[in-house]
Amino acid sequence: MTDKQLIEGIRTKDKAAFDGLFRKWYPVLLAYARNYVDNEDAKNLVQDLMVHLWENASRLNVGENVGAYLHTATRNRCLDHISKENTHKKMLSSLRMALIETNIDLQPYSAKEVYEKFEKALLSLPQEQRDAYELSRFEKHTYKEIAEMTDVAVKTVQYRVKAATQKLVTMLGDILPIVTYFLLNQHN
Repeated sequence: MTDKQLIEGIRTKDKAAFDGLFRKWYPVLLAYARNYVDNEDAKNLVQDLMVHLWENASRLNVGENVGAYLHTATRNRCLDHISKENTHKKMLSSLRMALIETNIDLQPYSAKEVYEKFEKALLSLPQEQRDAYELSRFEKHTYKEIAEMTDVAVKTVQYRVKAATQKLVTMLGDILPIVTYFLLNQHN
């Protein structure tokens, strides 16, 4: 089968067509993704792309060149991952500096402990919730923008941010005022 025929098969939820596309393109896309990210992230990103193809085949506009579409989608996922990783690192670095520079009484915690506790709490969130939370709170995107970026409904974004916020409140407990102070003042 040609790639175009495989995509058409996937649109009708033909598992054999998906398997054929996966077997043909997964190793190629994995090698390509490794040019951008480490092996583990490459595996996750390419697998996520394949799941996205299966779940959204009826809405995809692949065009004539399936290989070009898959390479572009893989590259975009890798670049998004790198951007999110860099945003996360910058945010944590900013939190660390804010905690050091402010006169907030950190007792009984050191700035390092607050930073580590916040980082642990953030990283423990499910990926979708963490992404929505970071895009909303740190990159200052609207729910509508996030919905368009992640290809989900606005209500889904609202739910994810709310769920992430509730989990962070529970996990951060007594250091929440310190983290809140930072979040409110980080862009001023």
